[in-house]
Amino acid sequence: MANNTKRRKLQPKPLVCPHCHKELDLVSTKDVVGILGVSTSTFQNFREREGFPEALAVIGQGALWLRADIEKWHQEHQQQRVAQLVGDLDRRLDSLDARTRKQVLNKLGS
Repeated sequence: MANNTKRRKLQPKPLVCPHCHKELDLVSTKDVVGILGVSTSTFQNFREREGFPEALAVIGQGALWLRADIEKWHQEHQQQRVAQLVGDLDRRLDSLDARTRKQVLNKLGS
């Protein structure tokens, strides 16, 4: 005899900070990879860098981070990367003769 009763899907209760009572927006490794737009191996390299947010918890399926921490790090990392690229470009432009430099700058401006 088949059981025709429908099972209700249990919705997990949101995690709430015991101090401020705000809901915690946690993200998994898969979520972080998506937020950062990188491969899993690049993400692992990021995790090893100084300044990358510590996981809030490590559970059987992996680690969990606060979304706000990841998004803040991502924004800061992007700003640092842009500054690095601009510095690299400035150094390369400085190594060019005046005519070539002017041609490159004109192309960049258009």
